[in-house]
Amino acid sequence: MKKIILICGFQGTGKSTFSKELSNRLPTAYFLDADEFFTTQEKIPDDINKLSREERTKRREKYITSKTSEIRRLLDLHDTVITDGLFTHKRDRLFVKELAKREKVQLVIIRISCPKDIVKKRIFAQEEHILKPEKRWNSYLRTVEEWEPIEENHIEIDNSTNIDYNTIVDMMNKKL
Repeated sequence: MKKIILICGFQGTGKSTFSKELSNRLPTAYFLDADEFFTTQEKIPDDINKLSREERTKRREKYITSKTSEIRRLLDLHDTVITDGLFTHKRDRLFVKELAKREKVQLVIIRISCPKDIVKKRIFAQEEHILKPEKRWNSYLRTVEEWEPIEENHIEIDNSTNIDYNTIVDMMNKKL
């Protein structure tokens, strides 16, 4: 059965790193990188943190709609599509959940977390990113406040220590 693996969590928790490593262990998987996809969709505003909540919501939903369309296209080419992103709000995750239902594919949700002090170190140590560290950290703080818990069956991973990817692959195959 075809599968969408949705990797979600806050900035700096290691979603992209985790997703790349997971895709290396799943030979039929394609990784749709959130940062790379985002930069193809629109120019990032000079100060994204100063946008109103309404404007951020509008931009986020436009982005997620585009991303969902790309996931749909990739499902024609690959057995598994892995995508990462914040997916802060239930509505954000609903777009992907509805796609999985429409396409009759399995949806696996994995939430990556990491202690705040480690996230801060990672954000300020990472030189190459689509947002400068200070803006990314401020965005992280806002995202933490806005986070809506995942109600669906999902896997929780603390990415502050070594991860046993084989166990995760087994969990995906058995639990979900």
